[in-house]
Amino acid sequence: MISNRDLQIFTATGEFVAAKPIGKPLTPSDTRVSRQTPYGSSKVTPIPFDGGTLFVQSSGKSVREFIYADTENSYASTDLSLLAGHLIVSPRDMAVLYGTATRNEQYAAVVNSDGTLAIFHSARAEGLAGWTLWSASDGSFDSVCSVNNTLYVSVLRDGSYALEKFAPDDSLTVDSSRTYTAGTPGTVWIVDSALDGETVHVFGDGEYLGEHIISSSTLTLEDPVSTITVGYNYTPEIKTLPANIVLPSGSMAGMPKRITKVYVGLDTTLGVSVEGNRLILRHVTDDLSINVEPYSGIAEFYILGYYKEAQVTLSQVDPVKMRVLGLNMEVAF
Repeated sequence: MISNRDLQIFTATGEFVAAKPIGKPLTPSDTRVSRQTPYGSSKVTPIPFDGGTLFVQSSGKSVREFIYADTENSYASTDLSLLAGHLIVSPRDMAVLYGTATRNEQYAAVVNSDGTLAIFHSARAEGLAGWTLWSASDGSFDSVCSVNNTLYVSVLRDGSYALEKFAPDDSLTVDSSRTYTAGTPGTVWIVDSALDGETVHVFGDGEYLGEHIISSSTLTLEDPVSTITVGYNYTPEIKTLPANIVLPSGSMAGMPKRITKVYVGLDTTLGVSVEGNRLILRHVTDDLSINVEPYSGIAEFYILGYYKEAQVTLSQVDPVKMRVLGLNMEVAF
């Protein structure tokens, strides 16, 4: 049972509402429970989100939104994962993050039975909604919860469970991170024994120091630093839909076409690749003793080759900041 606009009751065979009488409070003597939709809910607890209530359908293949429809004067269960059914795999847990102290976005996190995390973002007033699939580096997600505007997950790695929390902003760019601080700068660091033999990515005093292998719980760096953060790398990917060009003579769907140039809007970005072409921030005339400045603006990338389904893939190999604001393409055919 969920308290939202009305008292909502989710069962294995349908969704019900105990509507309160007009002008009176809801009491046991005048309770009227009516069935609204017939889909049924799984054992995952429904959660209020963005004006509705999210629930996993009993089939385990859809995430639906139970919301009041003024036009029908009743509740409806909209399939939120209709275009992202491949991201929903028999969910076993769900939580909602309504925002943090530094970010105002709200997200629903759905733990799949295959250990992935399907993330749903919605801003109803702006007409925005979409899904993203997350996977744990060298592990799998087991459960999720939200406490005090922080998203916590239980992650299974190498046969043992770890309780981890997501950073409130984009200042942290490695997975399962650990931070160590020393009184004086040094090059030799003793880290957790759980990282022994692992390949990790290292930040020292805020600068990315590359990939290192932990040997006997010891990390050796080339230059002394006073603070290090170590963790696993992950590679985010953004892939556009096929370019669909409609001419007066008809659609170009299925016809050979070429994306000649891609314009990507970036904000405080230190690394991004478009079809394998990396954003160049360093030049031969730069003073390498000075930290590289993040890039903000429109970056241009040139693409070669003809394809029937012209698509663009953005990725990021190194664990540094990447913030993509938008993308435009020039298409030739």
